[in-house]
Amino acid sequence: MKLQYQNYHGKQDVSSFSACSSESGDPSNFHLAMPGTAEIEPRKRNVCQATGKISAKPAQKARGTIAATWHLLTFRLFFYLLGRTVGEYPRCCLLISLMLSLTTIGMRSMVLRDSIQEGYTPLNAQSFYESKVMREFSKSTADPMKLAFMMLAKDGGSMHRKAYLDEAERIVKAIYHVTVKHGGHHLIYANICEPLCYGDEVFKNFKKFFDIQYDMAIKKKCYSSLYNLTYPRATLFTLFDTFTLPIDQCLFGVRLVHENRDNSNNSKRMKRFLPLDWFDTYDIDGAVPIEHQITNMEHVTVIALFLYGTKNTRAVEEKLSLWELGIYEWSKSYNAKKLSHNLYNFLVELLVYGNNILDMEVNADNRKVAPYFGGGFAVMLAIIIFCVFSGAYYNNALDFGKILIGIGAILCPLLAITCTFGILSLLDSRINSLLFVMPFLIMGVGVDSSFIMYYSWQKLAHQGCLSSERLGMVYEECGISITISSSTNVLAFAVGYLTPTPEVQLFCLGSAVSMALTYVFQIFLFGAILSIATRLEKKGKMEQFEKPKRWRVRIDKFSGILFRMHCMIVSKEYIAVFVLLATLYYYYYSTRGILSMKVSLDSVKILPKDSLLRKPNSVLTNYVWKENLVLTVFVNTRFYFMNNETTTQFWDALKELEELPGCKGPNSSYVWFRNFAHKYGKSESDYPYDQVLDPNKLRNFFESDNYHFIHSVKLVRTRKENISTVGELTVRRFFMTIAYTNVSNWNIRIKLMTQWREIVAKYPKLNMTVYEDGGMFVDQMLSLSNTTFKTTLLTLFSMTLVCVIFITRPCSVLTSSLAIASINIGVVGIMSKLSFELDPVVMIALLMTIGMSVDYIAHVAYHFQRETRDQLWKGISVTVPLKSMAAKVENTILTVAWPMVQAAISTICCVFPLTFISVRLAPRMLID
Repeated sequence: MKLQYQNYHGKQDVSSFSACSSESGDPSNFHLAMPGTAEIEPRKRNVCQATGKISAKPAQKARGTIAATWHLLTFRLFFYLLGRTVGEYPRCCLLISLMLSLTTIGMRSMVLRDSIQEGYTPLNAQSFYESKVMREFSKSTADPMKLAFMMLAKDGGSMHRKAYLDEAERIVKAIYHVTVKHGGHHLIYANICEPLCYGDEVFKNFKKFFDIQYDMAIKKKCYSSLYNLTYPRATLFTLFDTFTLPIDQCLFGVRLVHENRDNSNNSKRMKRFLPLDWFDTYDIDGAVPIEHQITNMEHVTVIALFLYGTKNTRAVEEKLSLWELGIYEWSKSYNAKKLSHNLYNFLVELLVYGNNILDMEVNADNRKVAPYFGGGFAVMLAIIIFCVFSGAYYNNALDFGKILIGIGAILCPLLAITCTFGILSLLDSRINSLLFVMPFLIMGVGVDSSFIMYYSWQKLAHQGCLSSERLGMVYEECGISITISSSTNVLAFAVGYLTPTPEVQLFCLGSAVSMALTYVFQIFLFGAILSIATRLEKKGKMEQFEKPKRWRVRIDKFSGILFRMHCMIVSKEYIAVFVLLATLYYYYYSTRGILSMKVSLDSVKILPKDSLLRKPNSVLTNYVWKENLVLTVFVNTRFYFMNNETTTQFWDALKELEELPGCKGPNSSYVWFRNFAHKYGKSESDYPYDQVLDPNKLRNFFESDNYHFIHSVKLVRTRKENISTVGELTVRRFFMTIAYTNVSNWNIRIKLMTQWREIVAKYPKLNMTVYEDGGMFVDQMLSLSNTTFKTTLLTLFSMTLVCVIFITRPCSVLTSSLAIASINIGVVGIMSKLSFELDPVVMIALLMTIGMSVDYIAHVAYHFQRETRDQLWKGISVTVPLKSMAAKVENTILTVAWPMVQAAISTICCVFPLTFISVRLAPRMLID
């Protein structure tokens, strides 16, 4: 009897071995001895040969109680027993998988929604507190609706031409009063905007006095000095009052006339009480457009209005959200000239931008991912079918069971994806846009373990063993490495879930759950299918399958040469030195990229290139926010303005805020207390420190002001001590606004936000809070670097801990950890060199890289550190020692190389279609 034993040095023909029976003469107890080799000891298993049901049991070695107990507790034994259980009870495993897959039903209630502003901001960010203060002041359940309407002339001319202003006025009136039908609701903004219905106030007043001047110019060839429509602040004299109009709040991209004409008015001019003909007038120059004469503006690029809505109840919040989406559709109808031509001239391009619209646009574009997913799925399915059937043909094992294996390999990640969406929906969790990338990730990574299990299972074909024993050996060989890769994938995203960013948390939670479910389905569903496929294999004597065909001999010989050459090359010292030098340069290059990486965040990055929201976003960025960035400052304490210390601190704080670079000055600020001091203190100073003011004047002030200051103040009545009657009015809390200009980029915005917070922190007695619409985006950029660094370190530590548990050799653990760290450093550094900026999407890509990089490393590291390998020889399980380094390398390559190549190809083909998606979100994730 001969035993063919193959190691790195080639096949050795061992012509003699002894079958040593036990003293009882039981032939089932024996061991195999080879000259010049270590003893090959069969495992304690029942292995059924194809020629007959002969049970072979190993000779028992004397082991101590501790050693025996340790052997029973090994991971390999656990997975061997698990594999045997799956092999013996495949129907039960299929039933378990079926019960778990029922969670897919939850997809029926799936809600698709993103939170672009809050979702990427850390929950511990200061902007969340600032937003909370703003909500408490307005008594709203969410941030107030803030909807931007921008109107541009279609011919590229000025928007302050008469015909275009008339068209803009018609549009504004329609926005307030048109009935929007959405989801069975009939909504009118004028009915749901209280108490913030004055978003068009500045534009309406400007248009009103512009028409007066224009009509006068047409009819009398002159215009009045009463209405000084100068940019940025118009001065208007009426019968009972004089007030200024901040037209810079609605007109943007303004170019002033070149002529230095004095078009100002003196507040002492009291001729407004006399007949109109006695007023000072200016003659009209027929050679100059009237608009250039009655104003100081030569060109106006954009007219922008902001409409607000307080979401003080859930019902109002829903109505405002539906109205916002409905008016967006109405604006598209206007731009497409689908509205009545009797009402509109369609001279204007109407742009609308709001958070709900942005969320809707992103979700609508996410639905376009389905065809790409289908394409990647089809390609991957073709690869799996090819790999399964080519492997079966190579091993002369073609049968119906291979079809089941192909279905099972693709079904495991697919069920994991649908179950994840179902579970999240059952837990009343929304599905965000990031989770639409998760299916590509799971389909790509989820088949890796299936390839390795199938390759290990296919090697045992025609050995005549029972399906339970065969599954046991498969699980013993692959179970630990599969567990390492799966657990590290889960851990990578579990650590990502610990980040304080809601949208990232949701993505990481979904990915972690899906990774875990993929592992469960691979163990129970795919294992059960392998067991069933074993019973469907061709039956016959082993001798029928032992003699390979000539083409297979050639392939084996060629692959053997390649493997031996590879092992010889990687074992050379000079190759190690070369790899070390290349790695050092790789670290240097990647580290430079990391150090030069910029932090950036912009909602336009998640919009497709053909999105209708790109233009309004650009107009807002380049005109509106650049020219008029508004800061809101809340004073959250009772404001006793008769207390000199309180008013001194207030004026000091206000002065510091208005002296910052870029501030438009006191005239552009909205501060009720300054107007109150000017009106009743008879002071013209911007910071009247020494004014003594009477609180009894408050009621009269708020009743007579033209600036809606009453909405910026919360008043209460105090009770005098020992007196039951109500006392004087007191300001409980209030807010003011300060305008800034030349805020051209996020770096300036971040610097300003930091300065604002530092200033208000100097005055704790006033308990001031700053709020700006982009505050959350600022906090995202301020925290991204630190969050990414901490998350990466924690994830790497978790990966290393898993390797320590499953890979016993310290050297293997160290090299595995270094390999994982190298991949992460390279991904971030190369992305930076490719001009990518650090944002939440890049952070997610990094987490994905950490998890995915462990897959191949885990398989290689685990198999390389093994001292022995198991194989079947004519139905007998033997353990072959791996003494040399080259033998370990060869065994590792022979065990995992081909399935890893197959897995890599299928992963790339699955996610490659994402590169054709116009949203930048997906391609960023593919860089890793």
